[in-house]
Order: sequence, then structure tokens, then C-alpha cells
Amino acid sequence: MNIVDKNIEYYRKRAGMTRKDLAEGICDESTLFRIEKGSQNPRLDLLVEISHKLKVPVAFLMSELPLGDLKEIEKYKNLCRKHIYYQDYQALSLTIEQFDNLLDQNSDHAQYLTNKKFITWNKAILLHVQDKNLIKAEEQLKSILDIKLRTEFDIGVCNSLGLVTLSKDGVSKAFDFFTKAYTAIEELPQLEDPTLAPRVAYNIAYCHVKNRQLNEATTLAYQIIGLLESKQLSFILGKTKHMLGKIHQMSGDYEQAKEYLLEAQFLFRLEKNEAYYIKTEEDLNEIYLLLEK
Repeated sequence: MNIVDKNIEYYRKRAGMTRKDLAEGICDESTLFRIEKGSQNPRLDLLVEISHKLKVPVAFLMSELPLGDLKEIEKYKNLCRKHIYYQDYQALSLTIEQFDNLLDQNSDHAQYLTNKKFITWNKAILLHVQDKNLIKAEEQLKSILDIKLRTEFDIGVCNSLGLVTLSKDGVSKAFDFFTKAYTAIEELPQLEDPTLAPRVAYNIAYCHVKNRQLNEATTLAYQIIGLLESKQLSFILGKTKHMLGKIHQMSGDYEQAKEYLLEAQFLFRLEKNEAYYIKTEEDLNEIYLLLEK
């Protein structure tokens, strides 16, 4: 057995599944038997389906690290994503430091380099949004970017590079990074992170808004909402409705703008997202003044 075979068998047994249980709806039981015995390598799309059914990340199935370490690594990654969304950069900086210390204890494993790249990615985000050091942020992101965008990590880095470019060089160049990331998403067999596509699409819609391409932005924003609701996700739902509110304000439809901004504010309140809540409150006050006129 190689490590993938061992891990599939381990997590299957840990979930209390028989081979028949796990294989159902994915592949023949005999195929799964050959995979677990090491006589057949699973295709990537098959591996993703197996990971979803076992409710573990694909990275867990491909890792040599113990489950406890993997859970700890996953915890830190999720914390980083959460801090970025809520713009809590002080907490992000502390989490990166703690994550770095954990990885230093596992530096003899092959996954060390991959996870170090994740930390470099988040440090670049801090350089961008907190330190406003766009040149250094761009350098760090380019140092870990695989231009072929083979993985979700590569796509995430490309998306971040687009955000840095947006601040540094403007919409036109940033749009190229966002569209490249979105095209790569469409070419992946399945996504482990269901928020990736909506996040990249949101940035494309933002560029459309900046270019006053309001119809394109509106169409994409509605697609994002449909995607999020179909997957029962709230992530960036508030931001997307806030965007629609601003689009309708730019179009002169203040009543519709007010409705979307109120929905966005409600979502930000539920999330306890203070930064976006305050921003939306300011936008609503502007709308109320326009409605009075």
C-alpha cells in the first residue's frame, strides 16, 4: 500500500463504512478494493468524491502526517480564512505566527513546504491590506504562484495577486488575474472549497462595477447569489448584496438599492461583521438622503 491507499482505508474504517458503503455512487466496490490494496491509483476526481463522502479534505487522504497534526493544520488554515473575511488582521498575524511554530515541528515531512507556502500567501495578504506594501506583497505571491494554476491553492494565490494588482495597477491588469483564476476553476473536476468560485466571481463583478459595466456586474452578482444559496452558503452573500445595492444606487434606483443594503446589513449583523456593518450603515444613510431629495 502507498500512503493514499492506507489513508482511504483508515478514514473509511474510522467513519464506520464498509467498502460497499463508500463505493456506492462513486465507483464499483471492486475498484475501491483495488485502490485500497494498492493495485490501482485513484483518479483525482474519484479521490475528491471519496474525500467528500468521508467528510475529510483531499489533503488528509494524501498526507503522511498523523490525523492530530492534520486537524491542527486545518484549524489554523480555517482561522486564517476567517480572520481575512472579518478583516481582523491583528488576529491573522498572531494565527500565522502560531501556525508557523506548529509547522516548524513537522519540517521533516513533505507537506512542510506546501503549508509554508500557505503561510507565505497569508503574509502577503497582510503586507497588502495592513502594511500597504504592494511591491513586497506582489513579490511574495509571485514566488509561490504556479502559473498553470493546477490546484485550488494556485487559484487562491492568483486571486490574491489580482487584488494586489487592483490596488497597485488598476482594474485592467487585475481583471486578467481574476478571469484566469475563474477559468482555472471551471477546469477543475471538483472544488473542495465551495467559496472559491463565488469569491473570484465577486472580484470580477467588482471590476465590472469599476468599469461602469453595470449590466455585466448585476448578472454576475445574481449568479453568485444563486450559487451561494444552492449550496446553502452565507460566505460573501452579504458583500454581494451590498454590491447589488451600490449598483442600483449608481443606476438611480434608490428604493431597490435600499432593499439590498438592508439585506446586506442584516447578514453582516448575523455574522457579527462590524467593519462591513458600519460601512453599510454609512451607505444606507446616503441612500436615505437621496430618497428625501
